[in-house]
Amino acid sequence: MEVYRNTEGPFTKTDFEVSVKLDHETIPEFTTYRHCNLPLMGISEHGPTKPFLYFDDLLDLSKLDEINSEVVSGEKKGLIDFKRIVANGVMPTEINGQKSIDSYIEHLKKYAPDQSWEKSIQALSRKGDIKVFFHEYFKLKVAWEGIAMFRKYTGRYEDKSLPSDWLPLADQFPLLKNFVDALPFEYVGYVMIFKTNGKNPVLIHRDYYPTNHNVNFINFRLSDKPRPFFLYDCLTHEKNYISKQHRSYFFNEIDAHGMDQENTSGLTLRVEGRFNKELRHKIGLNNNDTFNWDFSHVKDFLSSGKFIIEKSTDI
Repeated sequence: MEVYRNTEGPFTKTDFEVSVKLDHETIPEFTTYRHCNLPLMGISEHGPTKPFLYFDDLLDLSKLDEINSEVVSGEKKGLIDFKRIVANGVMPTEINGQKSIDSYIEHLKKYAPDQSWEKSIQALSRKGDIKVFFHEYFKLKVAWEGIAMFRKYTGRYEDKSLPSDWLPLADQFPLLKNFVDALPFEYVGYVMIFKTNGKNPVLIHRDYYPTNHNVNFINFRLSDKPRPFFLYDCLTHEKNYISKQHRSYFFNEIDAHGMDQENTSGLTLRVEGRFNKELRHKIGLNNNDTFNWDFSHVKDFLSSGKFIIEKSTDI
């Protein structure tokens, strides 16, 4: 293991981000981030004692089954087009049983030296589509069947919790739209539905590199069937599974997470935004910081000397 940095924090994007050069006419590069062995940080100052927060006792979830039927029916009618997505960032091969797509792309000269892919990617105009192409090129397991967006989005992680507007698609799903509008948010950002692939697990990943953030969201399990979703401790290699009985939850997205393979695909509704003051008070998120390098439990871990950011992305 080659250590990039393991001194006292706070750490910034320059410690994690890696610019990957790409031989493409309009997309010369994209950004990935290095792997680190951060254990579960949990939510806010609660820390690892509360890796998940649940909302089933705070919200009316009686319409979830009907919303699930509405979405399934909408997909059958061709109203929803699930766009393929792949996980960002680098994870060691042994964690998921396959090399991260970002590792492959940064080291194309090593893993695809014949450049047979070069003409194919020139026809693609989105970074996400290029990553999906290489995901198939290297025959990697597909973690999700896709994602469908119901509110306007920019594609930038930093913007996903900012106020957004409904897309015209949402008018075709009144149950979903009315449900979201009634949630205790000061404002709503992204609204999306993830569809998992029943043939493969959701690979362990972080949604973003560890950074101070106040992202608020609620995930709603639309099916009444429990799902094997978990948070992953990169230090102990243990999985912390979500409660089977709860259908609404929140977690810190910089905590590594994934899901064991299911026998069928499932739908998850995610609503991003900013919780209103009353809800923040009820869940103990009064300062609205989901993660901060200055939290006492984070500092305690850093002082242990066990934190490592790996320099190599070819792991």
